[in-house]
Amino acid sequence: MGRRHGALLVFATNREGVDAILDADPYYRTAGVRVLSVREWNPVAGPLTGS
Repeated sequence: MGRRHGALLVFATNREGVDAILDADPYYRTAGVRVLSVREWNPVAGPLTGS
């Protein structure tokens, strides 16, 4: 079985902001790099909760 690598990136912005970040990222357009999904995450504790 081949080795698999991955990453979890968390941005404190909206979907349009994430799209702009990915569009400006040179690695995003590199052969072999795939974004499998972009999902909204709503933290329940910590500084990103907005409360």
